[in-house]
Amino acid sequence: MKIRLDRKFKDMDGGIVKEGQKEIDLGHVCKTALLVSSQEKIEGQEKYDRYVIATKIGEFVECDLSTDEISKIKKLIGEIWNPLIVGQSWDMLEGK
Repeated sequence: MKIRLDRKFKDMDGGIVKEGQKEIDLGHVCKTALLVSSQEKIEGQEKYDRYVIATKIGEFVECDLSTDEISKIKKLIGEIWNPLIVGQSWDMLEGK
């Protein structure tokens, strides 16, 4: 599925969500979720699989992701991001 990675997030008042001075987009959220180490022990193969997806996303505006890759990204986003980002990113990844 083709995913637009440059989509921005909006706060509850309609403003653009930022980390510091930088506006965050779906690509940033996905790569962060894939590359952040969690508390759980993760095997090397899983780490490598996450790295491969993150490099596939790269700095592109659009990326073709499989259903399995999208499911993995959604799971990881759900683990580390707040509800505002989770809700919007999941909708974006589902093509909404």
